[in-house]
Amino acid sequence: MKKKNEEYVSINLNKPENLVLEDMIKPELPFFASIRRDDGTSSHKMSTGKNIRKHIPALYYFVHVLLERQHSDIDVLRCWYAKDFVEMFSRDIEPVKSKNYFRFIWGILRSLQVIEDENETRPNKYRKSAKAYYFRFTKKYSEAKVVEHQIMVKKTIADKLNNKWKKIDKKDVQNIDLSTIAFKKHMAHQYNALHRINFNADGALAYINKLLEEETFTVKQYNTGKIAINNILNGKIKVTYSQACHRFFTPVTEMPKELRQFIMDSEGKPLNELDFGSFNAFAVYKIINTIQPEYKSNAEKIAFENELDLYRRLLSGGDFYRDFKDVFFPDADLSRDQIKDVVLKYWFNGKLNSRNKYRKYMLKRMPRISEIIDCLKVEEYRNFSNTAMQMESELVNDIIYKRFVELHPDAIMYTIFDSFLVEQRYAAQLLSMMREEGSRYFDLNCVVRAKNNLFVETPL
Repeated sequence: MKKKNEEYVSINLNKPENLVLEDMIKPELPFFASIRRDDGTSSHKMSTGKNIRKHIPALYYFVHVLLERQHSDIDVLRCWYAKDFVEMFSRDIEPVKSKNYFRFIWGILRSLQVIEDENETRPNKYRKSAKAYYFRFTKKYSEAKVVEHQIMVKKTIADKLNNKWKKIDKKDVQNIDLSTIAFKKHMAHQYNALHRINFNADGALAYINKLLEEETFTVKQYNTGKIAINNILNGKIKVTYSQACHRFFTPVTEMPKELRQFIMDSEGKPLNELDFGSFNAFAVYKIINTIQPEYKSNAEKIAFENELDLYRRLLSGGDFYRDFKDVFFPDADLSRDQIKDVVLKYWFNGKLNSRNKYRKYMLKRMPRISEIIDCLKVEEYRNFSNTAMQMESELVNDIIYKRFVELHPDAIMYTIFDSFLVEQRYAAQLLSMMREEGSRYFDLNCVVRAKNNLFVETPL
């Protein structure tokens, strides 16, 4: 029985501009490829470029997924000992190819010196011991600009991909009626905003090209921006949720901050960006302020209260990192960004056995607060950062966003972790609400900043 001829359609994928697999895979070239058996084991067999060329769409799709993942903020998929390697799974090549071809596909790309790989054995939710595979592009391709590339696939595969990417046609988008929703109304509101996003893609693309020419942007920053622009242009509104940290990753959160100015309201006006200043520092205060330590002596109690009082005063000064430097490193030649790294990377998120000089110094200066922070990392290193991100999402999404859309269901608003993008006409009211709810949440007056001056703030 003959197979029914199926319609082929084109889809757009991202790839490095200097990667041309059609030229690299010569028909007469020999390839030593890994083939997966039905019992789950693998073997190698000789093949030729002529046979490999029919897999070119799947090879380009692997490249596309790897590019997106390397330029995302999802740290849990990065290799812990080599952060530029990101984890890929056999399901990542579906539906273009069966996951049984996973080793085959990346093996070909490795033999062509397009990618490099690392692996480690660790437990997962299915097995006590399993291989985890990590990949990155070789230097030649990681330093190349990203361009869009068309491949031809069966229409059934294209439909599955569009469903996987949550690709939408704005003409067919229907708003979710918020009045019919009692639970997670803010999530439905964000769905509506993302699927009706008004984005000046031409302006954004011209801007990142200009930044690259002026060497203000690196190629990596350019590629992150290009991928974000391509996704929105192609209607790929994919939202990923991390249960570990209660964060949502969207086309807006994955976008470089320089491109947020090209997100517009319905009248073509840019949105205002409001964010919580020093959120992680406030999150630590909330944690240590709600803990009642057991003291061996009154002197221990006084020492802890003194640390807590100093920490509270640093937060109340309006610029935590500036005051932190003045108190702990007054003579050090450190910029504000470097001080922020000292606090976030080395003190808060530093490994327990770290020998970093700044972390060791803070363990001496703030030993009791450091002990509380480190207690969260005992079982797993990521526990502290996940706790801080869960608090961030609780305040931003579950409290402020939820309250605001109850008042203004038609407002255009996006969340970016500890920030909001909102229409100018609502900016002053949202800023006031963020201060009110933030101060209640942290039990301390918090800092909220407007990152542009497009509105006149209402006096408190």
